[in-house]
Amino acid sequence: MDPDPDTDPNPLLAMDPGPRLTAQTEVSRSQPLVNEAQKLLSKYRRTVSDRVQDDFFISHVAMGELTDKCFDDLRELRHEVFTIILRRLKARNITSTLLKQDAFWWCLPTNLNQTDSFRLLLEDPLAVSTHQLNSMLKLEQSTPDSPEPAPNSTLFYVRSFTMTVKDMHDVFQSMLHDRFDMNGRIFGWLEIIDGWRHNVCMTLRYIGQSKNKPWDRHSSDIYSKSLRSFMNRFLKTVGMVCPAVLEQAVVHVFTNASATGGAPLGPNIIELHEQVLIALFGDGVLNTEAGGNDMVALTKEDHEIFKSLGTQTISALQFTKEISTTSQQALLRYAKDVRTYVNQHPTTTKGKSKRHEFTDTTESMLVRQGTPRVLPDGSAVMVTLGSDLGDTHDDDEAPFFEAGGRSAELVEVLYNNFAYWEQGLVASFEEGFTKKLAKQNLLPFFDLFPWFVKHSDDYPSAINFARQYMEATTPFVVLTYGNLSTYAATKSFQPFSERNYNAEYASLRKDVNRKAYWIEHVMGVPQLATFDGGSGLTAGKEFILIPCYHPGRNGHAGIMKTLITRLLTMVSAVAWSAIELAISVDQHKVGFSRKQKCEEILKLLKTKIDPEHEFGKEMMKLKSEYVIAHTVESQNRFMRKQFLPIGKPSKGILPTKVQRRARRSLFDTDFQTSDAYGGGFDVAIQIQNWNGISPIDNKRFMITWTEEDGQVWNIAPVLLPDGALPKDQNDKRYLFYTSGGLDIRNAADESVGNRKPLINGNSKAETIPIASLAITICDQANATAFFLHWEEVTGHSINEVLGSRLVMKNDTSNSFKTADDGFLPASFFENSPSKRGLPFSWVNPTTMIKSPNKYLSIIRANLPAYPGDLVWLINRFLEEVLPEGGDIDPIPGSIHTNSVYRLVVQFCNQAKYKYHPHLRTFLAFASMAEMGNDERFVPANAFMNVMKIIFGDVEHKRKTARIKINGESKTMDRLWLTVGKDRETGVIHDVEDPELEQDIIIEEDVTEDEDDEVGAIGARKRRKEDDEDQGEGSSILRTHTTSTEDTGDSDFGMDFL
Repeated sequence: MDPDPDTDPNPLLAMDPGPRLTAQTEVSRSQPLVNEAQKLLSKYRRTVSDRVQDDFFISHVAMGELTDKCFDDLRELRHEVFTIILRRLKARNITSTLLKQDAFWWCLPTNLNQTDSFRLLLEDPLAVSTHQLNSMLKLEQSTPDSPEPAPNSTLFYVRSFTMTVKDMHDVFQSMLHDRFDMNGRIFGWLEIIDGWRHNVCMTLRYIGQSKNKPWDRHSSDIYSKSLRSFMNRFLKTVGMVCPAVLEQAVVHVFTNASATGGAPLGPNIIELHEQVLIALFGDGVLNTEAGGNDMVALTKEDHEIFKSLGTQTISALQFTKEISTTSQQALLRYAKDVRTYVNQHPTTTKGKSKRHEFTDTTESMLVRQGTPRVLPDGSAVMVTLGSDLGDTHDDDEAPFFEAGGRSAELVEVLYNNFAYWEQGLVASFEEGFTKKLAKQNLLPFFDLFPWFVKHSDDYPSAINFARQYMEATTPFVVLTYGNLSTYAATKSFQPFSERNYNAEYASLRKDVNRKAYWIEHVMGVPQLATFDGGSGLTAGKEFILIPCYHPGRNGHAGIMKTLITRLLTMVSAVAWSAIELAISVDQHKVGFSRKQKCEEILKLLKTKIDPEHEFGKEMMKLKSEYVIAHTVESQNRFMRKQFLPIGKPSKGILPTKVQRRARRSLFDTDFQTSDAYGGGFDVAIQIQNWNGISPIDNKRFMITWTEEDGQVWNIAPVLLPDGALPKDQNDKRYLFYTSGGLDIRNAADESVGNRKPLINGNSKAETIPIASLAITICDQANATAFFLHWEEVTGHSINEVLGSRLVMKNDTSNSFKTADDGFLPASFFENSPSKRGLPFSWVNPTTMIKSPNKYLSIIRANLPAYPGDLVWLINRFLEEVLPEGGDIDPIPGSIHTNSVYRLVVQFCNQAKYKYHPHLRTFLAFASMAEMGNDERFVPANAFMNVMKIIFGDVEHKRKTARIKINGESKTMDRLWLTVGKDRETGVIHDVEDPELEQDIIIEEDVTEDEDDEVGAIGARKRRKEDDEDQGEGSSILRTHTTSTEDTGDSDFGMDFL
């Protein structure tokens, strides 16, 4: 008999996560520790407060423990384990008649000896080792050499990440620093490991399903650049904090749960298999979803807020009637006209991988999904406007809600719950209720682009077709999904071009100049609109517009997912309420004109979203939370991109690849170490004569080495300190990659080259700092390739290394613009006629003054400076720092707060010049000044030379800084530079700056069709995807954009609309 989770007498703690940990140790992580574990089962357990239950209902699964007794009957043990699984599923609104114990035998104990193991798995899943798990469930390891699965296979797999408590703590603290504090699970895990020894090992797991080889999916995620999902961020952070964990991660297939060839599993069974596995592992999984199609679990708080609307929408719908013959004929003409257009424009069917056919079924589908039930005057109550069918849409497919798909299924979950709540929970929950409403034409839907592939030339015709549909159905309420649909509705469905659309949105964004505008004043805020096409003849064509972000946006929400899911819930509730209000107003305001009825509906809706109303108060609070979270996350992302980027792990971290390990912490900004990440290559050093201004200035060097893959590198010109050159032919030199640059060593593995520390002790750790290379080889053809290679080998970002010396110590308050401000477009610099750096020298600036300065002649020969030149960038810096003239103090920033290099770091931290080809070079000035006494002269000379070129007359004043280091007074001399405000003519090419752009961009509208961004087989618009594992959970939504870039920093609401 199958257990009933509601009636079975089982003393489960419904919402108790039960974090009683069992110790695994580094020396015995591969050994079963059941006996040791059982000694800890009497430990205290943490209980979750009601508030946590509401806030993190999705994150914390309902836990449970086996009865504290010795089981004598295997059937009783299996029954109790399955009961716990059912309770966990029901806590996430997952119920099904297919959940039979006999059908899921593969996840249950097979003998009584497994009692303790399953007890541990259910109560303390982090403590279950991979060895122990393999003894409980039949697993088969997936490796790079595993065969490809047979056709029609569905493999369920688990990825296991075993790490020490210390590493886990560091990873999650790093993620919190990276603004993942909205994911309540992290706090739960941190609380679980609190107090445990640092060397105790825990295992986190990820459950997934795939039609392909699981290892390939794992490898794809490891090397993916995407940072959108929780799982992707987790992998990238682990790769930075403790890369060995990724190297040692294992992937196993649940053999008995998977279908390998033969008849494929049905879609419902596939979803349930994954959901059951995730429920079995409880708080031990990294999945942020319940698995399968369950994309959102609504909370008690959601229920209470919805009840405050007092809706009776289901009852009101009975007062609608079938559409008239005339209107039906108008819809048929609409679909036929669309088909004619598609046939005349082949680009609408030419997808990336196939040519679509607009068949009779496709034409019929447009009519079926767009047909509404209507009010007595023939007007539809509410229609929903989406974007387009999408490239991966099946040619012959059912309407939006009937066919399903991620976006439709998310909305379906919401509407199913609204109907259930509205009936006071007296009726049973009906999983297919929304589909039933759609089949009865109570949830009509149409696309702005009712074809497969949209192009710029299609915009005007698409808007005309949308207006044609509106005139055929005359809806009182229109719920719009996405930017483009909302824009079309606000423009009265007047034809416009893609160019005008983009330009007007950009202008509006700039004019509004308020970051919270879209989320506060557009998202979910009803407004009166018309579908007159701009003719001005609005009578009888008014409607209520309710803008909403596209549900597919949830799939790209990442750490913001919890907030935007709640926003979608509330906006959908507004639309649900609007349905009832439209019917009620039409019944009770018989003498009103259409406009008056719309105004009445709008007035009633605004009453409900008013802050004085319980629903409106909660909606305003939620929007405020989103604005704050988005602001912090956006600014943090900008800083991360500049100095603390989360990057993909070094190439070769997984088996069968070359091992080049980068072991470091996200917060380790002390790069004064010569630990090598790769190298030991024989290096040849060749002197390049240079006619400088003094003996020390007369030499540059080229270094050449060959790596193990045959790649030959010739890097020049390079500055080398005394003592770096070999003394004779027997004095070998070897090159190593380090966290701070390149180190040249002798046969005794000693770093060569003299160091002259600053008075505070700062000095380079390696022979050639990366800052030096950033300055000296910036003009060379192979510079970009080498810098990328250096980052790949070391695992470090060059910007991070350059900024680490000052940015963490610096006062971040400044007058420069920051992450939320605009930037000059990349094309402005890409189209620059030149992108020159500067000649460099590390002679003492005093010597530079006293000698004939050939460097000035070199710079002047290349004037005027164009936008891509370093001189142009330094000039912009001086314009912002010294608009009226003043002093420049080239003292290292670690020694004195007056340092110009502190301002350089702040300048490089702003968004405006982020695409300048020499922004890294300029940032290297600040880093190079910290590398030693000789090295500090390189940027000081560059500053002095550029200032002489720009201002002509530069006053030099020798100043001495006196500081105390450990109680000892020390001094440092430098040349203080002073200039007036008058500048030389002809130095900077006169070109007007283009309009600033923003990272806060208008994203292309998502559709229900979404390509998998990490290489799995593409999705279908309204069908189940071929590979359900999408990094964060198989139920993550997939939506399609024209850009594959991980833009992320989108404007408030504009990424929704």
